[in-house]
Amino acid sequence: MDKTAILLFGRARAAVLSVLYELGEEEYLHLREIARRAAISPTAAQYELRKLVDIGLVRQARIGGKSMYQPQWSHAIAVELDALLKKLSARPTLSEKAFWTAKRVQQKADYASDDRSRKSAFLAHPQLAQRFVPDFTKRIEFDY
Repeated sequence: MDKTAILLFGRARAAVLSVLYELGEEEYLHLREIARRAAISPTAAQYELRKLVDIGLVRQARIGGKSMYQPQWSHAIAVELDALLKKLSARPTLSEKAFWTAKRVQQKADYASDDRSRKSAFLAHPQLAQRFVPDFTKRIEFDY
């Protein structure tokens, strides 16, 4: 996230805004999904969403007994805020998202695989990892 966006909005608010402004006109997100996508705690997301709902930048609706959120596109500064968030690159680009998604998939495949050659040396060879564990029973002698 850009330092300017963090300075202007704060880390949590910039993350919540960037998640919400990725949505289409008819899409809603639940609080926990917003928190997950923004990589913040649900408590922090709830705090920021409450403030954004109070000033009218975000709309809250009850759908199926759950509070769902979406940007209030009719707000006077919604379009400018969207453009500002894009300009400050508070949102990851599609290529960045694709990169991290591919990396996560590869990591899951590595950990789920029985092929020891795909894993790191520490996972594939426990005896190699054992060499790096210090032996605290030995006395250390220094040459002066």
